[in-house]
Amino acid sequence: MVPSMTQEALSSRQLAAQAAALAAQAYGTSDFALAEICFAKAVLLDPAVSSYRCDLATARLSQGKNDLALKGLERAIDPLDAQDCATMGLVLKTMGAASEAAVWLKRALLLKPDHMAARLNLSNLLLADARHEEAILILRQGIEECPGNWQLLNNLGLALHESGRPQEALALLDQALELAPGSREAALNRAHALLLAGRWQDGFAAYEVRLPAAAPSPMPRWTGQAMPGQTLLIMAEQGFGDAIQFARLLPLAAKKAGKLILACDRAMHSLFAPLCETVDESQALPAHDAHCPLLSLPLELGLEAPELFAKTPYLSAEKPLALEGGFKVGFVWAGRAGHANDKNRSLSPDLLAPLLALPGISAYSLQIGKGNPPVGMRDLAPAIRHLSDTANAIAGLDLLISADTAPAHLAGALGRPVWTLIPYAPDWRWGLKGEETPWYPTMRLFRQSRPGDWKGVIERVATELEKAARSGNPSPTSSSG
Repeated sequence: MVPSMTQEALSSRQLAAQAAALAAQAYGTSDFALAEICFAKAVLLDPAVSSYRCDLATARLSQGKNDLALKGLERAIDPLDAQDCATMGLVLKTMGAASEAAVWLKRALLLKPDHMAARLNLSNLLLADARHEEAILILRQGIEECPGNWQLLNNLGLALHESGRPQEALALLDQALELAPGSREAALNRAHALLLAGRWQDGFAAYEVRLPAAAPSPMPRWTGQAMPGQTLLIMAEQGFGDAIQFARLLPLAAKKAGKLILACDRAMHSLFAPLCETVDESQALPAHDAHCPLLSLPLELGLEAPELFAKTPYLSAEKPLALEGGFKVGFVWAGRAGHANDKNRSLSPDLLAPLLALPGISAYSLQIGKGNPPVGMRDLAPAIRHLSDTANAIAGLDLLISADTAPAHLAGALGRPVWTLIPYAPDWRWGLKGEETPWYPTMRLFRQSRPGDWKGVIERVATELEKAARSGNPSPTSSSG
C-alpha cells in the first residue's frame, strides 16, 4: 500500500513539473491564458510547491485578473515563504494597495534579504510615494547583497535623480548600462539625469532612446540639413505640454525646408496654425521628403542653451475672453491621470481654499475632467474644447496658477503671467532650484521643500498672491519659491 502511494505522489510531482514547464513556455510567448491553465494544473497536482502558486498569480496578473490572483494566493499563502510573500506584495502593488504591498515585500526581505524582485518592487513603491531616502537605503542594501545587479543600480540612479542628485545618479546609471547595455529603461533614466543636470547637448543626444524602434515614416529621418524646395514633416510626441514647449523651434526648422508640416493632435491645430501647416496625426501622413520627432529638434538643429529658449511669446490667443472681476486668477490643479508622475505633480483642489479666501480675487477654473471646481471658483471648462480655447481663457486672466501640466506651458508660451507648482522631484525641464526658468520668462516656480508638501507651497503662494492682488502686478519674483 505504501509503495503505491509513494509512486502516486511521485507521478503527481512529475506531472506537476511537466505542467509548470508547459506553463513557463506559454508565458515566455505571452500566452498568459494557457500559462494560467497549466500553472493551475501544477498547483492542483502538487500544492506544496510555492513557486507554482506564485507563478499562477503572476499569469493572472498579466491578464488583469488581479482579484483572482489575490484570492488564489490568500487561500494557500505560507507567511514563512519569501517567494509567497514577494508575490503577494506584487499582487497588492498591482492592485494599488501600496501600504499592504509594502508589508509583504518587507517580510519577504526579512526572510530572504537577497530576494531582488521583492527589493526592486519595494523600491518602486517607495519612489512612487516620493520616499526617496527610504528607497535609497533599501537599494544600497541590495547592492551590498548583489553588486552586479543592473536593475538595482538603475533604481538607485533613479532614486538619486529624483532626490535632486543627478551627478551621483549618472555614475550609477553608467554602471547599470555597462552591465546591461541594451536597457532602454536605464538609458532613458540617464538621459533625464543629464537634462536635469543642465547638460543639454549630451542630454538631448541621449534622449533619442525614448523613440520606438519602428520609425513612423518610411521616408528618411531629418538630421538638420537644408532641404530647399522639399517638405519636412515634424511629428508631435508625448503630451500637450511637451508639444507646446518645443513648438518654439518650429520656425527655426521651417527655415531649413521649402515647406514644414506638423502632425499633431487635432486639439492643437488652431493653436499651432500660425507657426506652420498642421495635419491630424491619427490620419494617413501627407507627402513629405523627410521627418523628425518634435523633441529631437534641439539635437538636429544643434542648439545649446540659451539658444533653446526662443523669445516668448511664440504663441498667441485669437479671441481673449472678457472676464469679470477684480484680480482674475485661473487655476489648474491636476494633469492627465495617466502621466507617470501624476501622483506627485497633481494636488487636491481642497488645498486651494486659502487662495480663494483672499480679498480682491476673482477665481476661475480651467481644469478639465476632474469634477466640479471648488465653491467660489467660476468654471471655464464648458467653453474649452481645444487648446486655442484654453489660450483665449488664459489671455483674459491676470494670472494663472497651475500644476506642472499643459496650461502652464501654454501660459508661458503666450507670455502671460503663470505661477507653476513644482513637486519635490521636478521634471528635468525645471532644473533643481530657483523660481525662474529660462524656458518661460513670465513663469514663476513654486517648489515643494519636501516631498508631498503642497500645504507649504500654497502658504507661500498665498503670501505672494495677496501682494499681487493688492498691487495688480503678478510679475515680480522673490526668494520665497
